[in-house]
Amino acid sequence: MRAIDNQFEYWDSVSSSKTFTHPVDIDRFHSVVSPQANILDFGCGYGRTCEELYRFGFQNIVGVDSSQMMIERGHKEYPHLNLQTLESNNIPYDSNIFDAIILFAVLTCIPTD
Repeated sequence: MRAIDNQFEYWDSVSSSKTFTHPVDIDRFHSVVSPQANILDFGCGYGRTCEELYRFGFQNIVGVDSSQMMIERGHKEYPHLNLQTLESNNIPYDSNIFDAIILFAVLTCIPTD
């Protein structure tokens, strides 16, 4: 892995101050995902999008992120959410467990292929 690809230190270092503001188009999301769906938010940061979905009635949400510090912040701000640290590049869940997987502004954090 090239140094630029190692984002762990950066995200841990900004975990207490970084604010994500990209809006969720909840009407569009509701049109394709049921509130009863099992949802995985891959790269959830501190859980801001998970919380927004939760407030709109989605209850079965799991958020994963590679930054332990972001997840710790999420546990403090949103203790009711299921936020977990991603320990490797592999998603630690069986196939077909989720009805929807979202990557909200995650691909911008991958500098190389």
